[in-house]
Formats: sequence, C-alpha cells, structure tokens
Amino acid sequence: MKFDLGKIIRSLIRKDREQLHTFALAKIEEFDAVNMRAKVQLLENVFFNGNYYESPIIVDCLVQFPKTQSFYIRTPYQVGDKVVVAFCESNIAEIMISGENTNQTLSRRHSEDDCVVIGGWISENDTKTTSSNSDDIVIMNTKHNSSIIFSEDNNITISNVDNVNVNCNSSNVTASSNTVNGTTTINGTTTINGNTTISGELEVTQTISTPTISASSSMSVAGTEMKSHTHSGVERGSGSTDPA
Repeated sequence: MKFDLGKIIRSLIRKDREQLHTFALAKIEEFDAVNMRAKVQLLENVFFNGNYYESPIIVDCLVQFPKTQSFYIRTPYQVGDKVVVAFCESNIAEIMISGENTNQTLSRRHSEDDCVVIGGWISENDTKTTSSNSDDIVIMNTKHNSSIIFSEDNNITISNVDNVNVNCNSSNVTASSNTVNGTTTINGTTTINGNTTISGELEVTQTISTPTISASSSMSVAGTEMKSHTHSGVERGSGSTDPA
C-alpha cells in the first residue's frame, strides 16, 4: 500500500476539528469579492510520528460581512491577510441552495466544509493599527495613509485622499460657518442667498446678469463715492449716441 503522508495529516486535522475546535486561525489564499467567499489555509501544524507538518488543507468558505437586505459593508481581503474562521454546526452547502432552513440539527459535529471567515487579526510581524484616535472609529487605507475618522468628540475627518467625489440629485449643507481653502470650481447654476464677502481678486469669465442696484444712502465703487460724484466739462448730447 502506498504511504500518503498528506492524506494522513488531513485525516488527523479533520478528526481533531470535528471533535474539539469551533474556531481556528487562517490566512487568505484567494478572495472572491462578488460572492464574498475565500479560500483559506489553516495556520495549524499537525504533530505526527514525532514531527510537525504544515497544514495542507485549503478550505473554500464563506466570508462574513455586515449585510441587510438593502445595505452592506464590504471589506476587500487580500492574499496573505490573516483571518479568524469559525466552524458552523450547520450544513452550509445545503442552506446556501435556498438561503433557508436545513434538515441538519445542532447535534451535527463541526466540519471543515462549514467554516466561515468572521474577521481579521494581527500577528507580531504584521503592521499594527494607528496609535492615534484609539477612542474613535477609524477607516484606514494603509497603502496611502488615508483615513476617515469618526471621533468621540463628534467630528468627522477625511485625510490624505486624492479626490472626494459626491454624485447626487441635490445636496444641502447647513453650518454656522464654512471655510473652503484652495482652488474651487463650480459648474452649473449657482444661487447665493444672503451676504457674500469676497476678499482678494475676483475674476469672471462669463457674463453676469445683475438686477438694478440702488443705494439709499451711499455706494462706493473703486473708492469713488457715487452719491456726490459729478463729471465736469461734459456737454449734453442728443439722440441715442453710445457713450465714448
């Protein structure tokens, strides 16, 4: 009979899992972001005949994520990410067909075929999370060091991103004050209600239609008071001659 060490190791792992374990540590080998499934390798060596052997088992399993009928939050797992997997006492393959009940009972033992990725974890050799904002909710992109932070003191901060794109039918921003730094481009009709203060140079490259402007007391243009401003040495014209 041909000696198959891999088969023996797999058998030992399966027996150990079905009788004892409900959770295990693993790493991502493949990730399907559409169906939220992953192939994971269990990070447990097997002791056999006085030696430890790396687990050869790659399990195709579900990936847990926050989801309702109308909303979901998807985490893009990458190859090599370390995760925690749980082993259900239900026949996942049977439930997956209809998304409803299974004929199995809770007395069913755990099986490698019914494991689910439930989250990530950090080893001593992995990049740690940020030491700042420990009391806040942090969404971090470590590749670019960009982040969205929901702070405990009721602020939201978006940092180190290239672009923020908002596509909507209409928007409404209500604040006691607004500050915009940097170049600002507005395309389309813009309506401003209320007092507007412009400091610095104003350049307009399109025609502006303005209503009649009246001043009951005084109005100054380029430092010249319009109420008492007169022109001298001008003779009355006639007809509809355009001004020179």
